Amino acid sequence: MESIDALAHALNEYEGALVVISHDARLIESLTEDRERSQIWEVDHGGLRLVSESFADYKAKLIADIDDDDADADADDDEEAEQGVRNPQRASSGGRGGTL
Repeated sequence: MESIDALAHALNEYEGALVVISHDARLIESLTEDRERSQIWEVDHGGLRLVSESFADYKAKLIADIDDDDADADADDDEEAEQGVRNPQRASSGGRGGTL
């Protein structure tokens, strides 16, 4: 995307301090390539943490954590199904909860 590339280039040329908040992985990766000039901070569950690894490593860790959480949820669902328990959040009410 040309606009992301242009923004990243302009921000990387800027000599002052910036705080950039973005969900765009391409932009974040472009802005954090120079580890001497940039830091990544994670805001999660009301806390703030300096990320010590590269953005690529951080992103891979997040994806692995999500996959682990999904696997745990699937295992819980399988266990509940074996016990004859249905999860009301996944009932036919469109995932909005409800009673069965």
